[in-house]
Amino acid sequence: MGYKHAPYSYSKFNLFERCPFAWKLHYIEKIPEVKTPALIIGDLVHRSIAEYMTHLKKTGCQTDLEKLSELTRKYGRLSGQYSDEYEAYIPAMRELTLPPVEKTAIEVDVAADADWRGCDFWAEDAFLRGKVDFMYQPSEETVVIVDWKTNRYIPPEAIERDKQTKLYALLGSLLVPDAAEFVVELFYLRYSYPRRATMTRGDLEDTREWVLETVDKIESEQEWPPTPGAHCDWCSYVSRCPAVKRAVEEVEDLVLPPAIETDRQAKKLTELYKMLGVVRDRVGQLLKTWIEAHGGVEIAGEKLDLYPVESIQWSTPEQKGKLVTVLRQGGIAREAIWDVFSTNKTAVTSFCLLYTSPSPRDLSTSRMPSSA
Repeated sequence: MGYKHAPYSYSKFNLFERCPFAWKLHYIEKIPEVKTPALIIGDLVHRSIAEYMTHLKKTGCQTDLEKLSELTRKYGRLSGQYSDEYEAYIPAMRELTLPPVEKTAIEVDVAADADWRGCDFWAEDAFLRGKVDFMYQPSEETVVIVDWKTNRYIPPEAIERDKQTKLYALLGSLLVPDAAEFVVELFYLRYSYPRRATMTRGDLEDTREWVLETVDKIESEQEWPPTPGAHCDWCSYVSRCPAVKRAVEEVEDLVLPPAIETDRQAKKLTELYKMLGVVRDRVGQLLKTWIEAHGGVEIAGEKLDLYPVESIQWSTPEQKGKLVTVLRQGGIAREAIWDVFSTNKTAVTSFCLLYTSPSPRDLSTSRMPSSA
């Protein structure tokens, strides 16, 4: 059977499940995504680690902090205006070591044909493709697959159900056909926080079924509808999205009900609320660029002047420990704390004031970590 949109990958599956319309623009119309700061930093961090681990493998060293400092200076310069964000990942990179085993591999390209047989990554009949950040074999029966994550973490209860995790195990089975156990480690670099899931060959069949079901949906899709949601905040195709245009048009004749009476009303207004927020954010980005270059914009006798948000980074274990202590003393579950580590100072202070008893003065000065 021929697949018109093959080869497939996790990124293809993930984008389709988020928004078929964005999938169509990206993979059929070939409109490139805008490089967001998160994507830029993620790429530089991965390149830093790949070069560092390659150096360790060549030299036989388990760690070499002098070489790492050299690399982070180089990639820090490449990060330009986002250097502060890049530097937030350096403490975690300093913790990385090369496992003391013979079989290791870095930045491995892997592919399979439609019969689930391994094939060349660039082969014409490649059905599924993937890239493994790092892999090693502590024994002949076990393969450990490591993925360096620069985004937020997956909750502990979700990792073994996570589709990307399962797909990594499937890729590992292609790379090492004789292995019986696959350990997938998602290492969240921002927090030096690893999550592990262990799977056997018996667990891989569900993943194959999910792949085939998703491929069937993509291959048979005709409408490519937009599906508004949280992902709209970082979507590259907002300016082309019919859901956004429809939301703007609806505002012109919008008559709000005195109260929401039905689930349908709630869903409709939620979608409108989300789309208008996306429009406001994008317009704000354009205005911020203009104002930085030309000054505030005056309308109706008032001047609009967008000031940069004062941000704070928790870039060292000591800083993170102080913040965690404050929040844990306020009764916050440890799993709920991680979302605070990428935010602004005002939001963190407000969060602490809401859940803890110390005074605002204590929280904003002596009790709070210093900004990085």
